[in-house]
Amino acid sequence: MTASIDKNRENFQADPLNKGVENSAVPMQANASETHSPVQTVQCLPTVIDLPLSREEIEGMLKEHELAFLDKLAGSADVFYLAKSSTKYDTGGWFGKSEIWVAALQAELILFATGSVPFSDRIPFATLDNSIYNHVTGALVLAPGHDMKITGLALEPLAGYQLLAQIYNLKGAQND
Repeated sequence: MTASIDKNRENFQADPLNKGVENSAVPMQANASETHSPVQTVQCLPTVIDLPLSREEIEGMLKEHELAFLDKLAGSADVFYLAKSSTKYDTGGWFGKSEIWVAALQAELILFATGSVPFSDRIPFATLDNSIYNHVTGALVLAPGHDMKITGLALEPLAGYQLLAQIYNLKGAQND
């Protein structure tokens, strides 16, 4: 028994990723990161929305207090995409947490939730260059995520991919 443990230890030291071993979980993990890079994701995204939402469209989606809070946060900036996530944030309400809304502006995302202690976060697209949509968990992962209160949002796939298209649009425009 000791001989087989020593043999396995030697094999692992010689081949730490176990590339010579079939059905190993480590090579699959390494391959997964190689096949799902953000650059490849950009090529499969929906068309970027380049016309801002009308005031009527925004009013139809938000409650009055949410609309007032978005107006305060966005000011006169155009909102190109607006989605409600299933992610909840404690805003001090009696009846539980509030769902987080995400608004895509020209060059940044605004995350917000209303309540007695409202939540908001402005994130420039330039800092989200590793963001992905995880279709298994249904979450838009905002990465790298430094100094952000929320780094993931539970969203429907179409909303998640559309937000990625909006985020990576700036990247494509800078490279042209």
